[in-house]
Amino acid sequence: MNSEDNKEWNLIMQLQDKIDQANHKIDEVAIKIEKIKTLIRDYNGLKDRIDLCESRLDKYDANREGQKNLSQSGWQKLGYLTGVIGATAALLSLWWRQ
Repeated sequence: MNSEDNKEWNLIMQLQDKIDQANHKIDEVAIKIEKIKTLIRDYNGLKDRIDLCESRLDKYDANREGQKNLSQSGWQKLGYLTGVIGATAALLSLWWRQ
């Protein structure tokens, strides 16, 4: 082999090394992309579960608020009824005294 053949051989070897390095980097990137896809899929699954839990909590809170309002309206009605009974008793008392 002469020196020109050696140079050409060295250039081919360097090129082959560069191609091998590029292929290795591409393989690493492909592996990372697969990991990212898995993480995104897992995140989306967790997000769906969190959304479901939040909707359940919203329903629970609305139910508790409705029960609270119903209880308060019951006490209000009892207060109005007591007031009406008291006012009626007062009016009857005044009427009976006459």
